[in-house]
Order: sequence, then structure tokens, then C-alpha cells
Amino acid sequence: MSNFNLDCLKEGNLTHSMELADILGKDWDDEMIRYAYPVVIKKLLKTHKAETIKGLVDIDGKSMLTQIDDKYYLFESIDIWQHEVYASDEFMLLIVKEMNSMLAK
Repeated sequence: MSNFNLDCLKEGNLTHSMELADILGKDWDDEMIRYAYPVVIKKLLKTHKAETIKGLVDIDGKSMLTQIDDKYYLFESIDIWQHEVYASDEFMLLIVKEMNSMLAK
């Protein structure tokens, strides 16, 4: 993990948080997460205030730390090799709930 990513996790107090794929478990493979996550996060951010705190975008992908509703943090590191998502516990629960509802459909 890059220094930028580690700094973002520290700033968002996410260094001890579990990554989304680990929380979702074996019912979800990487391809499913890559498909469902953008749909879910777009839906959630329509109902929550989001402000990008730090971001790094390059030819391979992006890494961003976002503050949600002035109290939660969301960190995304998405490129062609990996899709890592960390969030404050309360917001992560919302993400997981929405993703699992997609799986149930």
C-alpha cells in the first residue's frame, strides 16, 4: 500500500477497519464487487453529504478519502488490479446492507 493510501487511512481513522471484500465474505468475488460497488455508492451518496478530503488520480486509477455527513469517512483505492474500500463502521454497514440486497435480487 502506498504512503498516500496509508496517510488517507490514518486521517480517516480507518487503519483498523476491515476492507469491504473481507466483510462481504466468500459469497462475493472481485468481479461482483467491481460491478456492484459503484452502483451502491452512487445510490448512497445521493442521500448523504460527501466531500472529498484527499484524492490522487492517475492513468491506472484513483485513491480518494471522502468525508460523509461530516462524521464518517470513506476511502477508495480503485485501479485495474485492485478494488479496496474502507469506511467508518456505520457507513460500511450501509454499504454492506445495500450490496447484500443486490445479491438477494
